[in-house]
Amino acid sequence: MTEIEVEFDSKTGREISLSYGKGFNYDSDLEEISGSMSLKITDAWNIYYSLTRLWFDPETEDDSSWRHFIRSNYYFNNDMYLKAFYQSRYKVNRYLGDVNYDLDRENVQIVFVWRFLPPFGSIQLAYQEGATKITETADRSKTFFAKFSWVF
Repeated sequence: MTEIEVEFDSKTGREISLSYGKGFNYDSDLEEISGSMSLKITDAWNIYYSLTRLWFDPETEDDSSWRHFIRSNYYFNNDMYLKAFYQSRYKVNRYLGDVNYDLDRENVQIVFVWRFLPPFGSIQLAYQEGATKITETADRSKTFFAKFSWVF
């Protein structure tokens, strides 16, 4: 894939980028337009958003899609933080000139980490809603993960 990207970085935590790519994926030509934005709300909180449009030619099984990606991090201090992530993929279906957007995949993840004896003691809590395997699209399982570690 060949890609051209234009990026603006204010060096204060604000970044904006636009890109265009063209390439080959298996038996199809691929075209991609993408835009992203990163904002530093405060010294402890940042947000990142990305929107990508994909086209395949020839298109098989509605491969063309829109993808949304949102990530946010909040640092209470150096040893305690919260991360949130959201991703969605919309298939672009074409039926005789009529265009429909169908939600194909959606993921939500939230992670909390507290390092109470850095670097050897921590508590981690994670929640995920959505497909647990990258190859699955219909599964909407909910997963909760807890980890306690302490090295003596």
